Amino acid sequence: MEVWPAPFEGVMSDPVVRAIGELGLVEQWMTPFLRVTTAVPRAKILREFAAPYAACRIPYTVQIMGVDPEIMAGCAAEMLALGARGINVNFGCPSRQVTNGGAGGGGLKNPGRMVKILSKIRQTVGNAPLSVKMRSGFNDPAECRTILPELGMTDMIFFHFRTVKEQYLQVPGREERFQQAIAAAGNIPVVINGDINSAAEARELTGRLPAAGVMCGRGFFRDPYLLRRIKGETMGPAAEAAERLYQTVLALAPDWPAGKKIELGNLIWGSANPYFRQLTQKI
Repeated sequence: MEVWPAPFEGVMSDPVVRAIGELGLVEQWMTPFLRVTTAVPRAKILREFAAPYAACRIPYTVQIMGVDPEIMAGCAAEMLALGARGINVNFGCPSRQVTNGGAGGGGLKNPGRMVKILSKIRQTVGNAPLSVKMRSGFNDPAECRTILPELGMTDMIFFHFRTVKEQYLQVPGREERFQQAIAAAGNIPVVINGDINSAAEARELTGRLPAAGVMCGRGFFRDPYLLRRIKGETMGPAAEAAERLYQTVLALAPDWPAGKKIELGNLIWGSANPYFRQLTQKI
């Protein structure tokens, strides 16, 4: 079963990535998105972007986001040359700043351009792994029924059940949305994503659905052993894993800004957690 940590834009900073790698919490990475606009970024910028992942010596897939097929394909080729294992194209980011320009989740409003981008990347990178991370639709989850069958040039789909419009709201029908996506994707493996917070839940979902695997976001930070538990390993308590991760990050980045420490602590424990409240008083 494919088991992935979510890219988590804004969270996967250098010390967090290095700490996760040092603790052996993941077997593979997907980077946060690299936004590609008017030109392929310079090699120095691309190397710096990939550096934390490359330093872990764990296979990593670079996620890119943009609207120009030629530029996107050029960036994909450069990242593979720098050591990335594969390329993922982001069609899921729900930020209005992104979607208003047609990138991220905004791409779901223009399936024809999605196909052009992916086809050009496939033509450029040959047999290198190419995947998509997308939401179920822009306005309506039924949109995936017409989009997914057109993505046959990809090797894998990372599918988040919410629409772009739904942002991060709690919505019903998660499993039904997963089912329709897997059916619409045909022979393309689908990794399901969204609110998967325990190993039991991951196994139950993949037991009922012919999904290729799972991608975990917030659940991974609440229990950093989560991905290893899903793979069937016997691990220690989640609280122990959370404390180890947090302290390892601080050891790697002793001068980390207070705001970053609070942001990571909130993600791990939640603002209502008494331990988190004590932690913030000491920062």
